[in-house]
Amino acid sequence: MSLATIEESVEDGQPIELYSFTNLEESFRYTSGQREVILGGSTYVPTEISRTSSGKEGINTRATLVLKLPNTDPLVRRYVIGLPATPDKVVVYRQHSTDGGSPETMILFSGQIENVGFTGNEAKVNVVSTVNFLGKPMPRQTMRSMCNHILFDTRCKVVEASFSMVTTVTNISADGLTVAVDGGTNTIVDTGLQLSAQISADAVYFNGGILSRSNLEQRSILSTVDLGGNVVEFGMLIGYQSLSVGSTLTLLAGCDHNFATCRAKFSNHQQYGGFPYVPRKNPFEIGVDK
Repeated sequence: MSLATIEESVEDGQPIELYSFTNLEESFRYTSGQREVILGGSTYVPTEISRTSSGKEGINTRATLVLKLPNTDPLVRRYVIGLPATPDKVVVYRQHSTDGGSPETMILFSGQIENVGFTGNEAKVNVVSTVNFLGKPMPRQTMRSMCNHILFDTRCKVVEASFSMVTTVTNISADGLTVAVDGGTNTIVDTGLQLSAQISADAVYFNGGILSRSNLEQRSILSTVDLGGNVVEFGMLIGYQSLSVGSTLTLLAGCDHNFATCRAKFSNHQQYGGFPYVPRKNPFEIGVDK
């Protein structure tokens, strides 16, 4: 029997819903039914979960869904300290337990977790429809002295491999916001220097750059400190959810988007995406005689 037929049936339907939450590192899969369900090779476990009906997209509104879970659930507990590093994608499926061993499944809703609120023993998960993100304005270039490009993108054209290196974690702070790494083994292709030597030559070489773990989870580098003994420490705004001593990280150089840095550090001034010679004073505002 088809899903459409069961949906229209008065007696044959016994709907259950499946909830998939995934990001670049983790996945949580729940079902509103009483038994485990396997879909696409993944197991959905019974969980106390409910939802509101999805709001419709309109001129002044956007399609949203509110999920309710116990505040002890591991999915929502991650939001107590802040948003995860990568957004949680949400897909809600619907099928009927009376539809045999291989039930037909339909997608009811897909989106992304926007925020999570906690009230008493309950957590409310606000999910915004994927359609909403299609209506967001895309970034545009602006006429400014700083470069509009993102380092290593197709307009910048700097080769990422030339300004990166692989290193190993040697220590992690208790709050997870600073990571110490081996600075005396591998070298940076661009300069040919080991990490500690590079920081001695240019203390801010990696500031504004990226700490990348297997291209799955990335962190912006806020600060760099040479601890000596071939150990370098990097500060981050948000720590990794799962990182241990011995883990491998890839370091990517940073860029302050200034013309002088583009020329001296990357030799890429011909691709500079800003307007470095725009006058600081606007003659239309102050006149030409000032």
